Amino acid sequence: MEHIGWVLALTGSVGMSVICWFVQLVAYPGLLDVTPEAFRSFHRRHCWGIGIIVVPLMLVELAGSAFLVWVLPSGLSLFGLVLCLFAFGWTFAISAPLHGRLASGHDLGLITRLIRTNLPRTLAWTAHAVVCLLALISPG
Repeated sequence: MEHIGWVLALTGSVGMSVICWFVQLVAYPGLLDVTPEAFRSFHRRHCWGIGIIVVPLMLVELAGSAFLVWVLPSGLSLFGLVLCLFAFGWTFAISAPLHGRLASGHDLGLITRLIRTNLPRTLAWTAHAVVCLLALISPG
């Protein structure tokens, strides 16, 4: 039964890891090249497009992580949930407000801050994916 939780958490965390690495290395630095005149429209499309992909992944990851703590309370399942909640908290406390401010228009300082502050949540999602994978492939 706990395999279901690990698979859900792995699916969400791997999906989010891949997206966050793409965002870290390509999408956010690319915002620096968008002209101020085109920025608001581009940013709106970026946020909408990313949102329809990441929201389901985040919900699947959270459901799997919470399920694991409920059915298999262990240090590993709790650590996975903590990584998930850290990434969520970072997103809602730091990244989302920066995107909210960028909705007003091009701001090099905010874009640079967005790039710089994305790495901790990218690493948390990557670590959670590794934890889930190790839990699934370990014997027993």
